[in-house]
Amino acid sequence: MKAFIKQCLITFSLIIIAVYLVFGFINWCWNDFNFAMQVLVTTVVIYLGRFVSDKFKSSYHIFEILVEFAMVLTVVLTFGWIFKWYQLSYAWIIVLIVVMVYTASYILDIARTKKNVDFINKQIMVRKERIAQHIGTQDSRLDQEDNQ
Repeated sequence: MKAFIKQCLITFSLIIIAVYLVFGFINWCWNDFNFAMQVLVTTVVIYLGRFVSDKFKSSYHIFEILVEFAMVLTVVLTFGWIFKWYQLSYAWIIVLIVVMVYTASYILDIARTKKNVDFINKQIMVRKERIAQHIGTQDSRLDQEDNQ
């Protein structure tokens, strides 16, 4: 399901960029395209930050989540200020948007993690069964050798 959602969002993003690009060439108005590129740059910086923050490990998982959330919020607020996305009095709207998007992303990550854990557990069970069969086969051979 996550791969499906990911593909839909990638396609959606490419469509938005293409539409704004074509609109820019037709009307020679680049505001929408510039905004899409600003969001793209912000997203790339967030993912680079997540790549770095993934190296940070703590015995408290909630602390890792809070550090990552603080990084994402800082990047969005900083780029929003640089690109003039908001007035200071409306910064709470940016915070609300980041909370909504981060929560949705985290829920998708949890679903992916559960799927990975289920797959790993299944592989462990298959391996245990193979080992048990192999040991059973060796025991049978030893019994046959003892009987001879």
